[in-house]
Amino acid sequence: MTSDSIADTIRDGQIPARADSVGPGWGALLDELHRRLHAIAPTYQLDGFDTQFGGLRVFVADRFDADGEFDGYWADAAAEAIAAAEAASRRTCASCGEPGRLRFRGRDRGPGLLLVVLCDACGLGPLRHEEVDPARGHRSPLPG
Repeated sequence: MTSDSIADTIRDGQIPARADSVGPGWGALLDELHRRLHAIAPTYQLDGFDTQFGGLRVFVADRFDADGEFDGYWADAAAEAIAAAEAASRRTCASCGEPGRLRFRGRDRGPGLLLVVLCDACGLGPLRHEEVDPARGHRSPLPG
């Protein structure tokens, strides 16, 4: 997910360590978010990383300078980068990365509703292994 130049500084509390906890379709936008945050503060740390209402939710730890002053530049720049990634996640298929929309699904286990952003191909319902197109990473077109 990351280039060699930043791979050496990745910490457990950064995006690449948590990217596998969300759909593979969001890999490119998470990579871009990590690059942006890393460019501002190579040692940034996540305070939270999850999905909510079908999109990404990312929270980063506050940063302070050597005198203990709050780093407002970091907060503003990080908030801008995070807002862009969260907005992109709400229109990007979490499964394959194609343009998508919010879908409502039942949970695999237990009661409740799952909200997820999927493209039309991935949003057709539960996938069977034989329906997956390995070249595109999602459902093959239906026959007929």
